[in-house]
Amino acid sequence: MLALKGIYQNGQLQLEQSIFSEKPITVIVTFLEEVTLSNPDLSKTHEVMSHFQASLEKNYRLGELLAK
Repeated sequence: MLALKGIYQNGQLQLEQSIFSEKPITVIVTFLEEVTLSNPDLSKTHEVMSHFQASLEKNYRLGELLAK
């Protein structure tokens, strides 16, 4: 894993350093200051939270069964 600093402004990400890769690289961008999404996709958020809730419920029931 490699961490680079940069600036995000007007839809563009400018990194302080360059890296070279012959293939696409998956990245995670973390905003260190509070930002507001201009057009959040609430349906996708709801879908993710539903899966999370189902996982919690499944694990909770499993824990109850193991405790007996």
